Amino acid sequence: MTNKITIYTRQGCIQCKMTKVFLNNIKQEYTEIDLDKNQAILERFKNEGFFATPIVEITGQEIFTGFHPEILTKLSNY
Repeated sequence: MTNKITIYTRQGCIQCKMTKVFLNNIKQEYTEIDLDKNQAILERFKNEGFFATPIVEITGQEIFTGFHPEILTKLSNY
């Protein structure tokens, strides 16, 4: 099963950069959406209570924020 991963990022976010580097290192594909260029999605996440980036959305899992290599490592096992 392939996981569809979407990472919502902001400019200058160190944890966003670390998440992307980690996923690249384990050769996991992802889609990046820059929240600085998409205010509608940014507002949606703020309304849902998300105030930190990256916001990581993986099919079949709960959305999480921040850099979490312990979660991302599991993706390479599928």
